[in-house]
Amino acid sequence: MSAPAVANGEIWFQRLGGEGGTWIEAVEPDGSNRRVLFSDAHAGGVDDVGATYDWSPEGSRVAFIDSTGYIGEVPTGSSWDVFVMNADGTDRRQVTDDGGFDAAPSWSPDGTRIVYASDRSDPNRPACEMDFSCNVDIFVVNVDGTGQLQLTSEPGVDWQPDWGPDGRVVFASERDDPAGDVYVMNPDGSGIARLTATPEHDSQPRWSPDGTRIAFVREEGDSFGLYVMGADGTDARRLAGDLSTSHSVEPDIFDDFAWSPDGTMIAFVGGGDRSDRLFVIGADGSGLRQLVEDEAGLSSPAWRPQPTPHRGDVTPVPATNGQIAFVRIDPDSVLARDGAIPERGLFVMNPDGSNPLQLVGNSAHPGFDPAWSPDGLRIAFSASLEGLHGILVMQADGTGITRLTSCVVPECEGESSPAWSPDGSMLAFWSDRDGREGVWAVTSAGTDLTLLLEGFSPLSAPAWSPDGRLIAVAGSLFNADGTVGPPGIFLLDPEAQEVVLTIRPEGLDLPSDLTWSPDGEWLAFAASGEDGGLEGAGIHLVRPDGRDLRLLTAWSCPTRTCTARDPEWSPDGSRIVFTRAGHEPGSDGSNGDLYVVEVQTGALQRLTGGPGLDCCASWQPIRER
Repeated sequence: MSAPAVANGEIWFQRLGGEGGTWIEAVEPDGSNRRVLFSDAHAGGVDDVGATYDWSPEGSRVAFIDSTGYIGEVPTGSSWDVFVMNADGTDRRQVTDDGGFDAAPSWSPDGTRIVYASDRSDPNRPACEMDFSCNVDIFVVNVDGTGQLQLTSEPGVDWQPDWGPDGRVVFASERDDPAGDVYVMNPDGSGIARLTATPEHDSQPRWSPDGTRIAFVREEGDSFGLYVMGADGTDARRLAGDLSTSHSVEPDIFDDFAWSPDGTMIAFVGGGDRSDRLFVIGADGSGLRQLVEDEAGLSSPAWRPQPTPHRGDVTPVPATNGQIAFVRIDPDSVLARDGAIPERGLFVMNPDGSNPLQLVGNSAHPGFDPAWSPDGLRIAFSASLEGLHGILVMQADGTGITRLTSCVVPECEGESSPAWSPDGSMLAFWSDRDGREGVWAVTSAGTDLTLLLEGFSPLSAPAWSPDGRLIAVAGSLFNADGTVGPPGIFLLDPEAQEVVLTIRPEGLDLPSDLTWSPDGEWLAFAASGEDGGLEGAGIHLVRPDGRDLRLLTAWSCPTRTCTARDPEWSPDGSRIVFTRAGHEPGSDGSNGDLYVVEVQTGALQRLTGGPGLDCCASWQPIRER
């Protein structure tokens, strides 16, 4: 699977000193929506929030350094180590623990390793750290902390490594000149080549995202200039001056610029005598803009890659709208009887709500969570009866029921919410079997059971993107300590088995019930208003990269039992069917009916009505064969 196309996300930066200590903040590339992400947990401005953040290639995690030497709330300064965490601050993990000053972490192109600089091998530390005289070398480590390897061992300083897209590592070094120059090497430490050789001090080299250019900082008397050169060291050009002069106090501890993920711009900290402003400039030197100004001082911009799912692995075949499968639940929870709705039944009906037909709803298979196969010939569903849980598949007419998975208490407490892959070969679903709660997958033949995402508490069924490259899930990831993290929408790469993007829609709470548009351009989902309120609650649309959030249809009523949930896109992309509940004449009271909404106009049509809860709709695709 090739890497997703990357767009420019938010810019993180560090706010230094001032009241409140050190903060990590974020701002959009246009300077809007400045906000605090993490603030100091220790008194006295200690960098508990870390420093020198570097984004993983897919934009879901950051690597950074933090001091691990504390006596109470006072730092001893004896050790700085490399950490990684999710973008929302969860799952914080220590990667290095060597007693040295580890700095400048940079991810490998595949996101499995981190290169960093450290004085760990200098026998004179920590005394040499007081006057910055330690030998510094470059090391590499796996993200899980294993596989430590030293890449350089020359006397003096090798530092500020940056891993390029072609696998080579660029770094700053004083090995040939105390003034410092830029070098490049292979990821195993071989093939070291010098790229700059000038009287000035060159530092902080950074690869452009396409690997054709290297940006770096050059000392210019009492200030610093931002330069860009070719990957071979030729054609060095000055883009901007007056970068942070904080290096005179803490030489090159902080990175003061960052490439935009698409390679068209560079964000940098500058401001003459004070590093108090954050700018962006075009990679060709044009379009200089100021984003942030803060008298407390700024540092360490890190520009987040915003993955944009792209299509191509599976080409969706145009489809028309077939039957709608749905679940009907009797409000009195009675067993099936003549002329009555069963406790739980799985039905199909025409797209206009006519001719409902019950397929499943007996003691053997009380079906739930129906999901049409991509060819429109089968329906997957979940069933739970007397402690036996599992995913089942049947023909479109309700015959030929086949069990794909099964687990029993106490092996699992549930197994539900199946979702077909676009080619029909796999089904993703939720399970907590063997105590491993998360997103699982199984082939349509019931073989090769696989855990795709562990430590995930769902709020809805998984939803496979039309090209098969991503699975969208709504819910919460578990933190390392077992607590539940904040809810959101997570895009999962099923091949890499990792989250590549997190979306937390602003002003909304508990996003759930995801469905992709057939062209893969939108996600529809249900959500309540901020803090669970009614304002803004309803069915929403958002781009898969988190942009263009909009409300499609709301439902206002005087109580919090009001809901609009379970959206499902029609195969032709023109409509969405969903469950709507509320107190209006002829409705099911606090139960729900099925409606469809026109995506372009917002026009509503009611499909069902009666004494039961109608929910969990899935729309049959009809394709030419």
